[in-house]
Amino acid sequence: MSKNNKEAILYLLPAAVLFLVFYYWPLLQNIYLSVFSWNMISHYQKFVGLDNFITIFSSAELIKILINTVLFVAIMLVLNFVLPYFYSFILGHLVHRWTAFYRSALFLPSTLSLAVASILFLWIYNPLAGPINIVLSQLISLHRVGLKKTIWLFSLSARLSAGRFSAIILSLC
Repeated sequence: MSKNNKEAILYLLPAAVLFLVFYYWPLLQNIYLSVFSWNMISHYQKFVGLDNFITIFSSAELIKILINTVLFVAIMLVLNFVLPYFYSFILGHLVHRWTAFYRSALFLPSTLSLAVASILFLWIYNPLAGPINIVLSQLISLHRVGLKKTIWLFSLSARLSAGRFSAIILSLC
């Protein structure tokens, strides 16, 4: 092994270790956990083998889930790639001042971690202290009209609406 090869391996080693630790290790953990029935609270894990996969693939809802996933991916591709391309094209030709500011303002949301965004949206949709319900209760007196505060993440229709709204907001930011 030549000196250049050793040097290249030394440069690539930290990235390879990070990739193994943060990509392949969780993947292997997920594969391992997929053959157990576990509620993630107790220490007891019941081995079920391929029963989890049989349950998923024999579900009547599988086709609907796959269609919804494909539609979601298609919409997100348009919102995350096509629209930002047009934004940058238009800004590149129309705006001649503060271009660095606009570029960084448009790029900044892509650095926001999905985990951080998830925590923010859990807080936003909180039925007790979430800003959406607070604003709605200030705008319309929910108790006077007879409406209850929306529990966004428990009702299926509200959860779907909240998810679509969140995805659109995240992609536009």
